[in-house]
Amino acid sequence: MDMAQPLERQGDPFQQVQDQFQSEVTAFFQAAERELQALEHSGLPAEPGRGPLRSLVHRRQRLELCLNKPPVPIDYDAAERALRPAVIWRLLTYGTRSERGAEMAGLMLSIYETLRLANQDPLE
Repeated sequence: MDMAQPLERQGDPFQQVQDQFQSEVTAFFQAAERELQALEHSGLPAEPGRGPLRSLVHRRQRLELCLNKPPVPIDYDAAERALRPAVIWRLLTYGTRSERGAEMAGLMLSIYETLRLANQDPLE
């Protein structure tokens, strides 16, 4: 199910706000690009604001995707949280010593996470 779908059904008022928001986001990024170009062509030594502006301009496509499609996360927190138990396990046990052990650990961690996502107690 598309999480943005209920908002899209609201019709014209929502579309007007969405269009206005999109034009403001576009204007914001264009202003940031102009400012960055002015800083880079100024001939001055590295300005403190140049790095953040460069970062913003380079990440424009991803940021616009997250702003225009609210269900798209702006960060990787969910993926990082899903990997955290495996990383902690590896740190506590010093990993595995063979390819077969690594395969078995991967299988066990996969089963554990599947049970956890199904709201089952993996330790029962």
